[in-house]
Amino acid sequence: QPPGHPQRAFCADVLRRIEARLPVPVVVVQAAMQGPACTGEVIRGLALLDSDPRVDVIMIARGGGSLQDLLPFSDESMARAIRACGTPVVAGIGHQPDVTLACLAADAQGATPTAAADLVVPDRDALGEDLVALRRRLAGATRRLASRARRELDLVGARPGLLRPHEAVVRRPRDRVSGLGMRLRREIRDAADGPGRDLAGLVARRRRAGAAATASATSRLSVLRARCAGRDPARPLAEGFALVRDMSGIAVTSAAAAVLAGDVTLTLNGTIADSGWKDPVVPQASEIPVERLPHQVLVFLLGSRYCETDRLSQTAWDLFGTTPPGWTRVQAIADY
Repeated sequence: QPPGHPQRAFCADVLRRIEARLPVPVVVVQAAMQGPACTGEVIRGLALLDSDPRVDVIMIARGGGSLQDLLPFSDESMARAIRACGTPVVAGIGHQPDVTLACLAADAQGATPTAAADLVVPDRDALGEDLVALRRRLAGATRRLASRARRELDLVGARPGLLRPHEAVVRRPRDRVSGLGMRLRREIRDAADGPGRDLAGLVARRRRAGAAATASATSRLSVLRARCAGRDPARPLAEGFALVRDMSGIAVTSAAAAVLAGDVTLTLNGTIADSGWKDPVVPQASEIPVERLPHQVLVFLLGSRYCETDRLSQTAWDLFGTTPPGWTRVQAIADY
């Protein structure tokens, strides 16, 4: 930018900010910050800095401006170039309300260019304080280690073998001989009394184990027998009951559920005699009007829950409405 240009002034502000926080080498690549050439020059500058092994982080900095001035920083090619950089990229474009695609594509974003500089360079005073704190922690840890080593050395030095080594040399063999004598006497006594005592103990243990195993097996057998008898599915059948299931295998537990279930399967103990003859044909059988039927059977005239009766009623009348009522109509429906 020419001398006196606002962008050149803010660039100097960013450099002064970095110098004030922590003096580090800075490589400045100038590029157009607005206009048609902005996108291409920024992309070339990114590629140049990304290929430089001395560069640890790249910062794109631009002062505030109008939406039209910042429009090149929302170009897709610039956003892709930022994402393709192997070096971390920090964006400091415009001021707090200004958000561009370049800001979103960057690894970090500062509200202003100077704020972006604060993200890139640490504060020298804060680093000094951290260094002082680390030195204090290191000194404290060193003192603690030295104190612990001194205590351990004192404990080792206080052992009797080190304070009076001649006594330990004499006493150790004497104590060992005494211990061997006591052990020999104990083993002789155990060898004399051990077999009889062990045999009696084994007999008693076997009796107790046998009695406990018998009692446990008897108790468990009784429990299992009672449990099996209670869960035997044939037990209710032997008492004259029947097991009713629908076509899905679910038990039917009431008369109302049996009506809604449709076809059912019965399991029971008994004998069913079937002559094998077909049902008799009674052509003269007549139709009983609904109003003359007992109220107990009206429930069997309800439509099946598996059938859309409101849609099929008219179809049924179209098919069988002209068929004579009685046996003839029933036979026609069955044949259909």
